[in-house]
Amino acid sequence: MRKILAKITGLLGRIQQDKLLHFIAGALIVALCASVKGFAPYAWVAGVVAGMLKEFYDSRGNGSVEVLDFAATTAGALTMQMAVWFYLIIW
Repeated sequence: MRKILAKITGLLGRIQQDKLLHFIAGALIVALCASVKGFAPYAWVAGVVAGMLKEFYDSRGNGSVEVLDFAATTAGALTMQMAVWFYLIIW
């Protein structure tokens, strides 16, 4: 068990902080949007669009455009959306 935890900790330690923040932002956006009545099954769209808009903002000279930033935001959004779907199925 300790070996598994050490391996997971090692993998998480290699993730860039910026990508981790994008992942968390995508997940939080979906969590907030899922609380809107009737929007929960489609909340992932808001997370993906937010990632796209952030990269568009960066492309206008406000930062550097990175596909991996968009991918991290989308991954966070889809991960949280799966949790929302499981919640909706169970309840």
